[in-house]
Order: sequence, then C-alpha cells, then structure tokens
Amino acid sequence: MEKDNVKYPLRLLPDWELKNGISLVWPGGIDKYYQGINILPVYKDIVSKIPAIKELMIFSRHPVPDNEIGKINSNFRIIHNPDIHDIWIRDFAPMNAVDKTGRDVLVKFIYNPSYLHKDESLSSDNIGRSIAGILSKPMFNIPIVLDGGNMTHNGNGWAIMTSRVLHDNPGYSKNEIMSLFKEKLGINNLIIIEEDPEDPTGHIDGNVRFISPTTIAVNSFHIIMKKENFYLSRIVKTIKEQSNDKFNIIKIPGAILIDEVIDHIPSIFGNHINFLRTGECLFMPVYGIPSDIKALELFNKYLPDVKIIPVEAGPLSHFGGALNCFSWTY
Repeated sequence: MEKDNVKYPLRLLPDWELKNGISLVWPGGIDKYYQGINILPVYKDIVSKIPAIKELMIFSRHPVPDNEIGKINSNFRIIHNPDIHDIWIRDFAPMNAVDKTGRDVLVKFIYNPSYLHKDESLSSDNIGRSIAGILSKPMFNIPIVLDGGNMTHNGNGWAIMTSRVLHDNPGYSKNEIMSLFKEKLGINNLIIIEEDPEDPTGHIDGNVRFISPTTIAVNSFHIIMKKENFYLSRIVKTIKEQSNDKFNIIKIPGAILIDEVIDHIPSIFGNHINFLRTGECLFMPVYGIPSDIKALELFNKYLPDVKIIPVEAGPLSHFGGALNCFSWTY
C-alpha cells in the first residue's frame, strides 16, 4: 500500500546490492511446466548452490515434499498459495528500492502483460503484492504496466527497457513515462530500445543486462544467426547513441537458436544473459555447449570480484526463460 508521506524519488537497487534473499516459485502442481520436460533438477541445483547465508523463500501451489527439494540451507521457508499459476516470479514481483532516509522499500508495477490471460496475470499480480506483507516492508505502487523482465538498471539513474512499455501503456506518452520514472524512481536517463521481434513477451533480460554501474552485457548469437545479430547490433547502437557512449558493452556469445515453442513462448536454450545475480554471486545458465566456456571466461574477466556459479538451465530454457526469469532477489 502506498504511503502518503513518501518523498520521491526512491532509488532502485541493482542486482549486486541485493544480498539477503532469493525467492523462487516451485513448479510442483503447475501442470503447464510438465510437458515431458523435468525442470526440477534446475531448482535442486540452484538451491544446493545458494550460499548458506542467503534466505531462501519458495512460493508453492501445493506442499513440497522434502525429498523433492533435496539438501537446502537452514534459512529455507515455503509460502503456500493455491493461486500460483506461473513460475516466472521476476515478472510479477516488486522491485527493491530505498527511500531518502535509507529505508528498504518495495516498488510494484502493474502486472498485466498482453501475452497472458487476464485471470492469470491478476492472480500473479496479487501474489507479487503479497510479498510486501511477507517481508514486512512498505510498498509503493507505480501506475504503469511493466514486467520485471523488461527492465535493467544500474542503481545510478540509468535504466533500459524495450518499447513494450509504450505498447502496454497506451494512456501514457513516451515523455510521460520517462517523466514518471524520473520523478518517482530517480531514473534520469531511460533508454527505450526496440523489442526483439522473436520474443512475444517484449522482455529485455535475455538480451541486455547491466552487470555493474558502468558495464552492460549484451547477448550475441552464432554467426549464422544473421537476422538476430542484426537486431542486437541495432540495440547496441541505440544504447551508445542515447548514453553518449557512456558504458562498456561486452558481447556474451550464445548458441544457435532452436526452433521450439511451448505455450506460445520460444525456447531460449543457449542464452547466458538470463543469469541470476545476487550480491557477490552470479549464477550463469549453462547448457553443455561450447559457448558455456567462453561466456564463463568473459564474466570472470569483467567481474573479477564476483563468484561465477554455473547452473544447468537447459530444461528450464525450453519454456522460454532461465535463471533471472524464475527468481527474485531481495
């Protein structure tokens, strides 16, 4: 619930400042994630690799058997909610911020994407809003339709998202949206890039991610993927032009895309940009393919003080997301 006494702008916290907890939605009982593909090993792998100091909060539609979770740390807890219909918590959860007094707060956008049925998006939106009560944090509402997967920012006033934010908010002009982000969240520089024509979600987190205040990682495909690489070259040009070439941009190689669609969403198999970053750890999606090695080398090179932890994300990627999509940090 938004407090009347909030003094804007808030400051959104980037991934590397979020060190306390990781939240996931357990897939058990959500039928659409069991189409002959076992994604539980991905969950078990990342749960086993989360440092013991992290709190692990799992939302679950049904009780989770102990033998399904495997070995977990002592800070583990489950939040049961029968209305859970989706595992991609990043999109409907709030964003972390601090106010001018340094108080931790949550920022909630409206989760109502055009690619989902209204009932499903409303249910997920309500679950995202419940997180404020679970964590006993104040939450401030921003009257913009925006998925968490369509924003990357550096915590210092710069953010990037795709033009889906314009399409999902026809009642706002581009200037009005940019002014709102500046006034409420201190985003003085909002870069809006064109959508990936191959991605019906319009998200940015599979193609562009801030990995530090001054460095941006951008996806790159095998050389034979000419159309996809041409799109990526255009968005790099846009970022450079709109930022006056302010940022270091590194290209992270990926695989040849596979022609696979589940539930209207194409596979992102081979994508290393959709990583999970929490404080001093970066969980990097790997697939048992050659680009795993090169991507790991690049992340280690540009993030020498960060622990890069490979996680097998192949089964999860077939549903159109990877480690950033299925997690939320706080």
